[in-house]
Amino acid sequence: MPAAADALTDQVIAQISEAGLDGLSVRTVATRAGVSIGAVQHHFPTKAAMLRAALRTVAARAAERYRGAAEVDDVRQRLVALLVLLVPDDVGDDTARVWVAFSARALTDPEIGEVYRDLWSRLRSAIADLMAEAGIPVTDAQRRATAALALADGLTVDVLAGAIPVEEARAIIVGVV
Repeated sequence: MPAAADALTDQVIAQISEAGLDGLSVRTVATRAGVSIGAVQHHFPTKAAMLRAALRTVAARAAERYRGAAEVDDVRQRLVALLVLLVPDDVGDDTARVWVAFSARALTDPEIGEVYRDLWSRLRSAIADLMAEAGIPVTDAQRRATAALALADGLTVDVLAGAIPVEEARAIIVGVV
């Protein structure tokens, strides 16, 4: 993706983080980026194209965040590190805020739903593989990985809404191991 498109995608993500998917418009992105509406439309001819770019970028950012956990030698500690990273750092975490917006939209938008389910499934498989490698029976690993992701999704919403402190949420998610 060209640098101009990357910069616009950053503005799309910031707008979604602040106003949700319904608050996203070509005009708002153009204003935020200090460019013309035509410049935005050159890179993103439709709102759906902006949404796809934002979802891809958020998924890439999350994957980059999770790569840090992969560097931990001890498999159990690697699993704990990954689970901790599933909980946002603070209420303003753009990646988490956009992920929550997309997860809600996945209920009503088939295209976003398909991408969301694919990303969720791949993450669940990675967690289940780590759990199995850490000694959790394979038959339990898929179920526990599903539970961990469901818990992480709920904790993410609670952290972003300011209902629960990050440290408490991370202590809860680590309890899955």
